[in-house]
Amino acid sequence: MNSEVNQSIERLLDKDATSAQRKMALKQLGEVLEEDYILNLPPQRPILKALESLSRRGAVESAVKSKAKKLIKEYGL
Repeated sequence: MNSEVNQSIERLLDKDATSAQRKMALKQLGEVLEEDYILNLPPQRPILKALESLSRRGAVESAVKSKAKKLIKEYGL
């Protein structure tokens, strides 16, 4: 896991992040998961844990939650 992925996870889970920032972080993390899938690598656990955490939060907009759930379903184990 590199620093770019860590920054995206932090931005995704930041309580003060805007919807646009969360959507951008989701896009970047989705690309990492897709890349790992194409290269036949296991999904990165910290990304999946962050997505799971985000999908269970109450104060997050529903579009972001549904995108997180979709990524978990698509790339999770």
